[in-house]
Amino acid sequence: MATTEQEMVVRAGRPETAAAQGRMKPARVLTALAEELEVRMEGSKVDVPAETEEAARAWIDDYRAKLTAQTEHYLDERARLQAVATSGEVEHLGYVYWDLLSISPIQFIGLGPYQPSKIIASNELALFLAVLFINPATNIFNPISATTVLGGRDFRVRFEQVNLTNVTNGPDFTFIGTFPPTAPALTFFPVFIVAPDPGVNPHLIEQNVTADITDIAQPFAAFATNHQDVDSEPGFLGVPPQPPQLQHDIPLRYLIYSK
Repeated sequence: MATTEQEMVVRAGRPETAAAQGRMKPARVLTALAEELEVRMEGSKVDVPAETEEAARAWIDDYRAKLTAQTEHYLDERARLQAVATSGEVEHLGYVYWDLLSISPIQFIGLGPYQPSKIIASNELALFLAVLFINPATNIFNPISATTVLGGRDFRVRFEQVNLTNVTNGPDFTFIGTFPPTAPALTFFPVFIVAPDPGVNPHLIEQNVTADITDIAQPFAAFATNHQDVDSEPGFLGVPPQPPQLQHDIPLRYLIYSK
């Protein structure tokens, strides 16, 4: 959860080039991939086949478009509520400056549409993904949007992992960068891993994603209390099937087994 009051979360699209922005109305919802912000990633990097990179980019682009649509709807709905609310009611709408959304691991095996996999065989590739939301909305209590407040700030996003089977830390991944003068409303942080061989016993891993502003005297930090489980779980023994869903306050966990 963010350090500010929890609110609705988000949607995404692609930032326009300077030339395109000169020809059309500026986008309300700016988005970016981490690489587009020229961030530095600390943590082991793996070689990813070109066809897997292409499939992952297509999946992220599709999800980016969906989140952009949700954010546009959020802005419209918030403007509608503020137009009819009293000042006291607007205050109760709340305002979250920023927050994180994590996505369950995805493997690009076989033909698409690609399904996520929270059970990963050793030596297989998997994609981790997190989305950082920075609020582009304003209200009478926050006349300057969070995307402006956090513009130009130095930031850090961390994928912190704990091996629950043998109670060890990592591997962790850290993104370090600087927002442009207007921070994107949605920034996507992808990390590929090759699952290690756990040996005899499968290893259960828990992943948490955090963000903070590293400038001096900037009191902003957040961690992901929501994650998108994109698995479809079939029913069994009277347990009903579960569709893909947004989960709140449920740890993101995945299992690695030896193949």
